[in-house]
Amino acid sequence: HTHTHTCPAMFSLQRQIFSASDERLMAVVHVAKQAKLFKSNKGKTLLCLTVQRNLVSVHKVKSLGDLYRKTRSWTLDELKLVDGVSLSQNNREFLLQFEKTYRWVAAEADDKRAFLFSLCKLCDKYLPDGGPAFHNVEVEKATATVAPSSPGHGGDDLAPKVEELEDYKEVSAEEERDVEDVLASCDWAVSDAENFTTSLNVELSALEAANVHAILASEEQVDLLMEELDRALEALDDVDERVSHYDNILKRARKDATRVAEQEGLIAIQNANYGTLLSDVEALVGSVELSRAHEAALRHGDLSTQLGVRQCQDAALALQEKINVHLTPGMGFMEVVQKQTQAFQGLQNDFANRFVKFFRQLTSQAAGAHVVPEAAPSDGFQIDHGDVYDALSSYDVILQWLHEVDPESKFSRFSSLVQCYEETLGPIFKAEIKLVVDGFVATTTALAKSKEGAWPRRNAFSQAFDETVSMLVPVVLAEQQFCVDVFGVADDPVSADRRSIASSRESLVSDMAVPSGFEREDSNAPGQTKRRQAGGTTVMNVLQVLFGTLELSVLKFIEVGSKIDPFNCVAMLTRLDKHVMVTSKRSAFLKKTLGKCLVVAKREFDLYINAQVTTMRETKIAKKGRLGILPFVGRFADFVSQTEQLIQEVERRSMVDKGYLTYVQALFESIEQAANESKHADVVWFENCHRLYDDLSKLKVQCLKEHRLKAQSLYRQHLDLYVQSILGDPLEKLTKFFEGVERLMRTGMAAHEVGFQLDFSKQELRKCIREYPAKEVKRGLENMHRRVERHLCEEENLLVVVWRSIQEEFVKLYHHYESLIDQCYSGAHVRLEFDANDLLMFFTSIAQSHA
Repeated sequence: HTHTHTCPAMFSLQRQIFSASDERLMAVVHVAKQAKLFKSNKGKTLLCLTVQRNLVSVHKVKSLGDLYRKTRSWTLDELKLVDGVSLSQNNREFLLQFEKTYRWVAAEADDKRAFLFSLCKLCDKYLPDGGPAFHNVEVEKATATVAPSSPGHGGDDLAPKVEELEDYKEVSAEEERDVEDVLASCDWAVSDAENFTTSLNVELSALEAANVHAILASEEQVDLLMEELDRALEALDDVDERVSHYDNILKRARKDATRVAEQEGLIAIQNANYGTLLSDVEALVGSVELSRAHEAALRHGDLSTQLGVRQCQDAALALQEKINVHLTPGMGFMEVVQKQTQAFQGLQNDFANRFVKFFRQLTSQAAGAHVVPEAAPSDGFQIDHGDVYDALSSYDVILQWLHEVDPESKFSRFSSLVQCYEETLGPIFKAEIKLVVDGFVATTTALAKSKEGAWPRRNAFSQAFDETVSMLVPVVLAEQQFCVDVFGVADDPVSADRRSIASSRESLVSDMAVPSGFEREDSNAPGQTKRRQAGGTTVMNVLQVLFGTLELSVLKFIEVGSKIDPFNCVAMLTRLDKHVMVTSKRSAFLKKTLGKCLVVAKREFDLYINAQVTTMRETKIAKKGRLGILPFVGRFADFVSQTEQLIQEVERRSMVDKGYLTYVQALFESIEQAANESKHADVVWFENCHRLYDDLSKLKVQCLKEHRLKAQSLYRQHLDLYVQSILGDPLEKLTKFFEGVERLMRTGMAAHEVGFQLDFSKQELRKCIREYPAKEVKRGLENMHRRVERHLCEEENLLVVVWRSIQEEFVKLYHHYESLIDQCYSGAHVRLEFDANDLLMFFTSIAQSHA
């Protein structure tokens, strides 16, 4: 070690701190932050360098007497810089940089050099590829900044000390106690080392002699032990021979057991194969065998009775199941299977031909038994095909079976049955729809000749049109449901094959020969629905043939209704829109057919609105006399009122609202045109806007709310303009005088200077006032009332409202004149010869006299 006084410290440190964590103390140095602190009695600070397996650490330890406490630790990886500060042999300062730089002063310069040398050597050993930088350290290291060593103080002198540290091994506790016992028994050992050594040698010789005598005394026991060992070995050889014999017996038994297990496995496999073969044969026999009852039903079953129909349909389904049965690969190539399948297909083909012939005859009989009157009864005509449905609906399962087994095409047997149904029932539907049309035309013609008012006729037409369409829609829906249920045809993929009787199956024999006209294929194979629709058998196509005249008939209704009264387009538009909404999710045919008719009805409605707009714009306005309420204003109110009564139960009213907006916008434009052509434009505006506002307030149509407010605003605006235009007539000269006063004041002239102007002097003011005594003012008001009465129409009854507005404005005008007199002629003691109470009395008297 570096110095003798550090050796006891290293042993104590190793024992108290580092032994518990299995660390080896390699170097220690006594340090302080400043040199003068070494004289302090506050305890010592030690830097310790330890190794634990491959982990090198630097510890900061505080000592208080013989007690040590670790206060801080760093690993060698955290060390970034080692700086010896100076190469001087007496320098004791050095720097270590971890997370920050620490400056220490060693107690002795030799202790510093020994500690740094040990640190450098451990860095070379445990961090060969990188480590801290070394500055001002007398150590040769590739990664360090090395300075030459001073003579006599090279690093080689310290190398043995570090090697000694590496070979150091701590004395165990037991060895330490033995040494203490020996020293305790020889108190004189410390003062006489030579005698102590001689005593120890004598005791060692005595111990060796005793050991030799003990070994010689135990020779007989050793011989006995060896004999026992020989006997034990012989017994082991006997046991080994027995074990070998038993092992041979077990090997033979193992071979026999293995052979038996193999034979049992082969037997189990054979039995399983026999069972599988038996089940396959049974399944094959069952799949290619049809019961005699089913075969008899298919060949000779009575299709005219309910019992015979059920037997035939059960037999047809059983036969289809046999043909489409799923067999394991390879069985389809067996000769017996192919022959039986061909026999089944021949039986299927014969039954299909027999059923087609029977169903054609049955359809013709059902159609012939259905009676169609030559003319529509007076009490109305109802289309009812319940007798036809009852006669044919029993064969729905067989028809759909034929749909499955017969490939869809224009020339398939199933398509031929559908075509037969269309050709047989189509003329019947055409004749019945014609009766409905004739009945509707007769009803509407009678309404046109009726002497009732316009609204009762329009309401009756709306009911007749709705009842007629409502009668035709259920007929189409019933026929559509019959086609879906009985024939199994559909409009879209959602409802396609809704009554399909066969589940998805694979082809029995892909290359098997089949009779002419048949195709061996899975009934629900991909593309089957698409192929059927391409063949033409869909509900849409069937209904287009059966009800080909339906669209023309509804268009005939629209033509007749518009010809009788153009207003009927409103009823037809709203009723058709309702039926389209109701039937759009139930029938694509009705949605398409009624949708086309709805477009025509909408066109008629637009033409009606445009005709009303044209009529308004072409209305001739009398240029003389009062106009009163324009005729088209009343017509608009009647149109909206009757329309709202017709569409009370209509959910969608967007088309009607759009017509309203077009109509009312043109109405405002026509009122403006009429006002521009009249001498009293404001009167035309406020009278007609008042009527329009009153009508719209009663009707409460949501889409016309903004136009109702617009009419109210225009009414108030033009009423005010009219009142202002006639307000100055009774006081004409006085009004002109005060207008001149106001012009002077607007030019910036002071109010008290106005009276000094020649035209507006006090004398001129008194002159004007004398011309308007109370009697003259009353006479002027009476003349103005007669004038207003000539301007206004009696039907709107706005005279009282206008006269009250004139009264309010006239009183305001009086107060305004009084205010101007007070401002401009304050010292002249001039006043009008009437006051506000006189004016109120005049207005009240005139109003009562004309009540």
